[in-house]
Amino acid sequence: LHAQPVAEDAFILDGFEAYLKTLDISLNLDKRRFFAGGLCFLPLRVPREVAADVVKYSFLRLAREMPRLRQFRPMTRATPGFAPFACKLPKAGAIDHDIRVAVFDGGVKPDAKLDPWVSRKKTKNLGDAVPEFQNHGTAVTSALLFGPLQDGVTAERPYASVDHYRVLDANTLKDDQQELYSVLERIQDVLESRPKYDFINLSLGPDLPVEDTDVHAWTAVLDQLFSDGLTLTTIAVGNSGEADWDSGNARIQTPADCVNALSVGGCDRQGAVWKRASYSSIGPGRSPGIMKPDGLAFGGSSREPYWVLNAEKPGAAMPTTGTSFAAPTTLRTALGLRAHFGRQLTPLAIKALLLHRCDDAGHDKAEVGWGRIPADVDSIVLTDQQAAHIVYQGELRPASWVRLQIPIPMEQMKGMVDIA
Repeated sequence: LHAQPVAEDAFILDGFEAYLKTLDISLNLDKRRFFAGGLCFLPLRVPREVAADVVKYSFLRLAREMPRLRQFRPMTRATPGFAPFACKLPKAGAIDHDIRVAVFDGGVKPDAKLDPWVSRKKTKNLGDAVPEFQNHGTAVTSALLFGPLQDGVTAERPYASVDHYRVLDANTLKDDQQELYSVLERIQDVLESRPKYDFINLSLGPDLPVEDTDVHAWTAVLDQLFSDGLTLTTIAVGNSGEADWDSGNARIQTPADCVNALSVGGCDRQGAVWKRASYSSIGPGRSPGIMKPDGLAFGGSSREPYWVLNAEKPGAAMPTTGTSFAAPTTLRTALGLRAHFGRQLTPLAIKALLLHRCDDAGHDKAEVGWGRIPADVDSIVLTDQQAAHIVYQGELRPASWVRLQIPIPMEQMKGMVDIA
């Protein structure tokens, strides 16, 4: 609805409730609803035969069928022949204990051997945990802490500890599509009631491709929460890349169209030769965030799976694939930059660095965005003797400009200088 949380707009909601009564439809305004960007999003159950009458209300912007939660199972599976192996985890704690990191997902099992680096937290009005969701949450957290695990190699020490918020429960499995609003409400409650997090990962969301004309509640609410630029949030774009392209069903899934977040797709390999993983959702995004996904990170493939901790077999690794693991892999690189530079770089500057160092390898931008985001922190921090990276930080008011000086070495330079 075109309505804001102000007294002057109360008549819009009251009028909608009264109008629905004439159609024998009940609307409980005491239940959850979200305000963002001048819009009010609320769930409503109506008989299909009267849906055409519902949309005649003057202040109704859009009525769409409520999507369900994304399926956690990846679009591609690792092929047989990859034997599980025992994990070698580091003994030390996180490198930087001052970095605040949050993951919103299905939970982490108590026996997952992640206690030195993970604080398991529940959100409000939460039901029983679901093993399938916990397996996903454990795998996502494993990717954020250690990146892809390797057989016989001790995992690298995590850059930061993680607060893992379980936002999914047994009710999420029920055939009640309004439960998706409960998940968003839990995330919003944490972000509005806790001290601000520096970094956040979201590897879940509605099973719904973006549309060019209308924004979804998840996108509108989260974009508003992240609009201050003080938090770097990575969002998985979804695993719908093998759906029909012409109809738009393969496009990135909400809320990966957030302009104030880093939307990450998956690539198939870690080596020099790579391409978009077939399951990874494609762009473009919705205006003004046309360049989506922002970039890709390793998410695994049938030839080279992504190895994560197996929640069902503590201490063992298992192969998997999906953009759910590409997103935290990118956030792990961002954490490495923060651990290296400290608070000299803002989350927005770290996002700029990540995108600046992307390599598209000549692939279509609708598939890879700006390109593959480096997983190695040193490749971003270090340069050779003939190059330097300059970061400008500050605030620029709308419709204004600023003059920025270009630093040069004190000694005399010879030859040509390239500025990019």
